[in-house]
Amino acid sequence: MEVTAQILRERASDKILIFISSSREYVFEAYNVEAFQYLLKPVEGRKLKSVLQKAVLKTKSRSLEFIMSARKSRKRSYFLMM
Repeated sequence: MEVTAQILRERASDKILIFISSSREYVFEAYNVEAFQYLLKPVEGRKLKSVLQKAVLKTKSRSLEFIMSARKSRKRSYFLMM
């Protein structure tokens, strides 16, 4: 994850990165790339909603892209429309 996270940060330095993983193994690496949050699976709906709301408040008027990373090279991008 470390290399992937570094590439994501380099390409999207102004974006909020939120990682969701089933492993605690990479939590410190996520913060090394200034991740907004690192959530462990299974993620409760309330917790995910809370984190996304805080991210929206932090960014207010700019465009948002949430990049959530999983192991085994599965990467997904989610766009939040306001």
